[in-house]
Order: sequence, then C-alpha cells, then structure tokens
Amino acid sequence: MSLFSQTSLTKACKQCLLISMLFLIFHKGPVSAKERTILVTGASGHLGISLIEVLLQDPEVNIRALVHQNDQRIEDLKIRPSVDASRIQTHKVDILDYASIEPSFSGVDAVFHLAAVISINSEKGELEYMRRVNLEGTNNVLEASKASGIKNFIHCSSSHAFKHLPDRPLSTDNGLVDFDELVYDASKAASQQMVTEFAKKHDDFHHVVIAPSGIIGRNDHPDTDMWPLFERYPVVRFSPITKGGYAFIDVQVLADIMRQAMNQLMDQETCDNIDGEQFLVGGHSVTVKEMVEALQDATGKSHCLNFPGHNRPIQLPLWVLRAVAPLYEAAASLLGFKALITQYSIGVLGSLPHGIAEKEYLKLKAFFNYNDVSLKQTFLDRYQVQMQDQQRLGLKDSKSVARP
Repeated sequence: MSLFSQTSLTKACKQCLLISMLFLIFHKGPVSAKERTILVTGASGHLGISLIEVLLQDPEVNIRALVHQNDQRIEDLKIRPSVDASRIQTHKVDILDYASIEPSFSGVDAVFHLAAVISINSEKGELEYMRRVNLEGTNNVLEASKASGIKNFIHCSSSHAFKHLPDRPLSTDNGLVDFDELVYDASKAASQQMVTEFAKKHDDFHHVVIAPSGIIGRNDHPDTDMWPLFERYPVVRFSPITKGGYAFIDVQVLADIMRQAMNQLMDQETCDNIDGEQFLVGGHSVTVKEMVEALQDATGKSHCLNFPGHNRPIQLPLWVLRAVAPLYEAAASLLGFKALITQYSIGVLGSLPHGIAEKEYLKLKAFFNYNDVSLKQTFLDRYQVQMQDQQRLGLKDSKSVARP
C-alpha cells in the first residue's frame, strides 16, 4: 500500500471516529429502526393490562397508556418482574373531550382502541353514558389518530355487535345488530361501523376489527362482570347454578391475537391482506355447568348445591332467573350494589344455542398463530397471577390487587 493510501485511510478513520463520538454525545436515546410507540385506550381495563403485558414482550415497543381516572392498575403492572416500567407512559384523559386526548396521539405508530363502557343493567342513565363513551369516544379517537397521521388502527368490538340468530351459529356473516337500540350490543355495532366508514373515507388509514366474546382470565378486577364468579366461588359454601352458557376467550390468547394483527397491519408485505378484516374471537362455547366444573378442577373445591342424595347440581331454568331479574335489578339500584342477574345477562346466557360458526375459527387459524387453552388452565393462571401480585404488593386480600 502506498504512503498516500495509508494517509488517506488514517484520515478517513479519524473522521469516522469523530462523527461517532459526536453522535454519542448529542443523541438522546437508543437507536432502532424498528422502535415503535403504541397507544392503548382503556389501558387500565382487563384486556388493556393484558395487552400491554403482551406488547412489551417486544423490546422495540413503547406503550402510551390512556386511562380515565384510575391509573393504579397500570402502576401495579409496572412492578411485575417481566414488565419494563420505563417503556410505559400513562396519560390521564377524558375520552369524551377531544382536547383532552389529542396531544397523546403525537408520535404514535399504531392505536389499539379498547376504551368502552360495558353495561348489563337497564338503568337509562347508565345506558346513555355507555352509548356516549362507545360512540362519541370512538369518534374522538379516530379523529385524533387522523390528525396525528396515524395509519394503523386496531378496534376492539364485541361478539355482541353481531346478530345472534336462533337458527344458526354466531358469525360475522349474520350482520351487525340494529343501531337504534339503547343497549350495549347496539353501541358496539354502531362504533364498529363508524370505524369501517372512517377507513373508507381515508385511503391511508388501515384498520382491523377484533370482536371477542366473553373475556376471562388474569388481570381482571372488581369492575368486570366475571370477577364475582372467581372471587365468590371458592368461599361460598352452597351455590345453585343456572342453565345456559356462552363463549369465553382467554384474555392472554386474545391479547396475542391483537398483537399479531398489529404486526401484520404495520408490515408492508402483509398490510393489504389483513387491512379491513374483522375477526370474531370466540374461544370456548361452554355451559354454565361446564364452567363451574372447570372452576372445581382449578380450585379443588365443589360448592354447588346438589339434589339431596345425588351428586348432581341443581340447575335453575333461565325462565326462573328472567322472572327474578327485574326485582333483583330494582334491589341493586335501591341498595347500591352491582346487579349481575339482569334481563340482559340472562338473555346472553341463552343467546348461543348453536355456538360460534366453525368458519370463524378457521379464519383465525389462517391469519394468526392461534392456540386456545383449556378453561382449567385459564382459571389456574388467573389465580396464580393474582396470588403473585398480592405477594409483591404485600396485600392480604384480592380486592386490593385490582383496585376499582
């Protein structure tokens, strides 16, 4: 090598070293071409906590968690050993106030819209608030996403958004329920349609709709409808059960499907294939009796009220509960407790006589790595995670783990 070449090479190396040193001095954080900021509305809810937990398994993901008033469940999540708390930003907002949420969307790569009010009661004021949150709130989130140039949107709808027909399995082919009813089903159907129409008006806005059935598993809390079942069953000595049933999905399985949907939506090679798709995520179609049996297996306790002299549980017909429901709801309103036996909840238990269409499961398997787990495993995981949280937080009772 000539002296000229050696001198030129030395100068080039020095320049590279200088540039590298300046970059390290002035750069404010780690560099990654794949680093992404994901915004989650309804982040402190049952699904929200589980989704954040799953998303953070990707070291390149940062979370912007939008909560309404209480962020304690987010704070409790941060102390889990598997969670990197430094990658979670919590923003307290009012989803009904556009000015409140709009700044949170700046610099975001994808949005999971989970925030919604679920109501199984028939109290008019509660239903009107539910409709406002589920419709006006969704519109605000869509507009804020568009204003910040966000192109990837995953909307959490509900299996209740689709018509439950008496002569066929539940399917997206059944169509959405009527929008004009003042019930949860109609509000979710209308908000889902809102997202679809919004995407049609904006070519660069990509979306996926995930419509889960009943969600069960870890990270539930006292505001969820399934909480009393898990908390009371191990301690209530004699409990009659009812006929009927529904479909339930493990929350971690659901969260992982949503993560996969986001990754496909954000990948140029797979975006066109999944953009605009809607997925009915149904999980297990089970009777109340089968669910209680799985609880017995998970807890090792059998507290069902049996017929005298028989090892067969007493099952109350649905018509008995339908007759009792109005009185129970009135008592709950008068005494200030949450009514679980309502006209709506009893209707749900009898709404899936034919289960969920096989085509919906085949579609999930075609798009995602979909592996459901047994009910027993879901329940075991739920109790185990709750116990671990209690130990970390130094709490004596489960009610303090997931604060309302």
